[in-house]
Amino acid sequence: MKTTLTQPLYSLPYSLHDGYLTKLEADEETLVCHFPYGIFSTDSPCEQTAMAKVILTGIDWDSSFLYVFDGPGKQGLFPAKNGF
Repeated sequence: MKTTLTQPLYSLPYSLHDGYLTKLEADEETLVCHFPYGIFSTDSPCEQTAMAKVILTGIDWDSSFLYVFDGPGKQGLFPAKNGF
């Protein structure tokens, strides 16, 4: 599995937009996102990767929020909660 490390405020060559997230794991300062169908490369040619696990570190939970949608293509209002 390819590993890409970056410093804060740098642009990654991947997009999580439209990724199908199936599992979240969290602890005090880390969020692990599981994408079984991969994520998308933003470099040309834009391609979908294989299965991906994205690990975000240094999370400040007091300054963070998460929106969870219950399905693709849904429109209008949706229930959202901070946290899990």
